Amino acid sequence: MSTQSHAIIGENIEVTDHAADEAAKDFGVERHKAKRWIADKLRKATFIALSCGVNGEPGRIFAYRRMSIVVSPNEDKVITVYAQNTADEKMREKIQRVALREVRAKEREAKRQIAEIERQKADLIVEAAQANRKLIDARTKAAKAKLQAVIAEADEKITKLNEMIFEIKQDAARVVKSAVAFFV
Repeated sequence: MSTQSHAIIGENIEVTDHAADEAAKDFGVERHKAKRWIADKLRKATFIALSCGVNGEPGRIFAYRRMSIVVSPNEDKVITVYAQNTADEKMREKIQRVALREVRAKEREAKRQIAEIERQKADLIVEAAQANRKLIDARTKAAKAKLQAVIAEADEKITKLNEMIFEIKQDAARVVKSAVAFFV
């Protein structure tokens, strides 16, 4: 059986009494609802690897939101479930380094994007200032209206660029906040 086929879960998922008991104990699920609850979580879970348990028995390990779900290697039968709130120190350090690299990359990207937008804003400010200067000397209503329209358009574009900067900063903040999850 290939690794890919180990990840496939069929429609009929069997859940052992032991797994249901563990779900009730570790996750506070009502015992009579535990088997269905586990099956639902397994359908959403990600296949991690084939492994062996503390007793040496092989099993397919699935993960869903810090829950380990151990499934029989040859059938869709959940053997046990348990909370997985800790990780091997070396693995955690590697993942933290990757998370920090992603944060730094996002910060660089945001800084570059914001600098480009700030240049665009500066050009618009100059354009509006030049139009404002010409407005002082304008004599006809048509000329004044045209210059006021140029100023209003520049102001509108600057407002939109400020909104873009805000969104870029929010996106970078989401990445930073997400990285925190890997440092627990």
